[in-house]
Amino acid sequence: TGLIINGTFSEYKILKRAKMENAEYFCAVTNSDTLNIMCSQIAKTHFKVKKITARVKDPLLNEYCRHLDINTISPITAISEYILKTII
Repeated sequence: TGLIINGTFSEYKILKRAKMENAEYFCAVTNSDTLNIMCSQIAKTHFKVKKITARVKDPLLNEYCRHLDINTISPITAISEYILKTII
């Protein structure tokens, strides 16, 4: 089950309309690493969402997110790990 809201999740009113304060999980998957991190921080600090994942392409920003206690998924890292598993 879930709720789908059409809008830009960097807008506070969209997050309120989505009832973010009741969310169990938040996943930010835009094309912008910084936007994903910023919105994840808002979900975590303002709306107290416990489980958060942000798509982050830049490996250096992945490390930064660890310090913020934000889970990340990185297309570059995932592909690299997959390639290594298939050749080893």
